[in-house]
Amino acid sequence: MSYRGDPTRKNRNIGTAKQGHGKNNRDRIPRLWSDSKLNWNRGHPHTVVTKQVWGRTMPFLIEHTRQDCFHACTIDDIASLLNLLPKRHINNYKDIEGIQGIVLRQPTRKEQSLSPVWARLGYGVDVGGVIGPVVFIEAQQLPLAVHWGTSISPSDQKELDRLVAAADQVEHSRRGHDLRFELAGVRRVQLFHSLPHEIGHWADMYENVERPALDDFDEWERLWDRYFLRAGSEREDFAHRYAENAVAEMRKSGAVPFDRKLDPEALLAEGLSLEDFLSEPEDR
Repeated sequence: MSYRGDPTRKNRNIGTAKQGHGKNNRDRIPRLWSDSKLNWNRGHPHTVVTKQVWGRTMPFLIEHTRQDCFHACTIDDIASLLNLLPKRHINNYKDIEGIQGIVLRQPTRKEQSLSPVWARLGYGVDVGGVIGPVVFIEAQQLPLAVHWGTSISPSDQKELDRLVAAADQVEHSRRGHDLRFELAGVRRVQLFHSLPHEIGHWADMYENVERPALDDFDEWERLWDRYFLRAGSEREDFAHRYAENAVAEMRKSGAVPFDRKLDPEALLAEGLSLEDFLSEPEDR
């Protein structure tokens, strides 16, 4: 999800007979896999840590950050939140993949300048040996300054309202809205909005494509095409509703918000760098 959102596409049958492996089908769905792979499999150094999520081992790939960037959400933060979301959208079911992994990603300076995002869902990626639906959560520069103009659509206004509620500092003027986020504010956005929002995109695909066409690839292709013919705003609305409803239920039960889960000794034992997660000592 960008500071406006843009999920990528996927093919769950990569390299299989269902996909048509070995056949002359270059102009069909497989090209989408290549696009996705080029976008995500950059070969950057990373550390792999595993956590238990809904009874299975899930890999987390953590990229080292630049000196001015930090991972606001810890691995335990993310695993805890995933364990509160509906199991069917996280775990594998029959031939339907659940979320296959989480990447804490360091974007390039150019990416942060031209197309900054909080998080993204890759419907089908191959990154660090993890293949399938993957959520990428982006390291952010701190303090993070976000500017919104005054001429915005109703849907953008809703998103702005969400960010204003999470920001550490907000200034409104004739030129627009300036939001400032410290580490805690970035964590509030990414953990309690962006992450469930991206899972919501996968839930949309799961409920409207994967399950209805579980045993019929031709039907899957038809539903896949129809899924991406839907207006982007419709898919965004689904993901927003999913996230808002899920987090509302968590708040009602008292499950969220929860304090940042950062154990420096455990983190170092897992081969991670404490400096990637702390902007100041008090961030512990």
